[in-house]
Amino acid sequence: MQKETTVGFFTSDKFDENFKSKLSDCDVALFVIKDLSFVKIKSELEGKSELFLKMGEISKAIKGACVFSATTDTYGTIRQSALCFSGGKLKTIADANSVYDKNYAASFGVKSVRAAERSFGVAVGDDLTDCDLLKAIVMTENDAIINLSPDIYEFDKEKLVCSLAYVFSTPVVSVSFTKKVIAGDMGELLYSGKDEFYKCVVPIRKRYREKFSKVKF
Repeated sequence: MQKETTVGFFTSDKFDENFKSKLSDCDVALFVIKDLSFVKIKSELEGKSELFLKMGEISKAIKGACVFSATTDTYGTIRQSALCFSGGKLKTIADANSVYDKNYAASFGVKSVRAAERSFGVAVGDDLTDCDLLKAIVMTENDAIINLSPDIYEFDKEKLVCSLAYVFSTPVVSVSFTKKVIAGDMGELLYSGKDEFYKCVVPIRKRYREKFSKVKF
């Protein structure tokens, strides 16, 4: 039986409260907000900053998962991150594994966020081009690959996202401050543009096939 998931995004300098209602029915909502884009973990834990509280309040109005793009400062270690919230609570922080800028520290591991009976694998930044990481996301039964803030110039992003969606048989949603691309699991282009807001329904089709390999020992 074919399923579907509702995906939306909002990118802007500041958060607009009107978009809470516009994205409220999303299974996953992605945000790239400049006012929320630098998070000092120590300040959040000590109550000197309230960015986590603001993100949590936004997530309370949305039925599914909310994923925020941010640069995080964890006691002096700077990373490209995606902060995943659901129901007002921080569920996990995914960091970029593949880093080409010496100002950022690389991380490790694969993160998923689950909400509204859906599970999404998170690829941060240029992890979108890490096939081992994408394979791990797919093998752990995630419904879609979520990619925030890629910094990819040497590829045609539409062709890249559509090709990855086809190869891994999984929808791919890639959102940066300017360019956004959504591809279905058959590699079909569902959206490409620079709008600050967009929402669409993405089909989820679980497709399996037997594969045989011949290896000489």
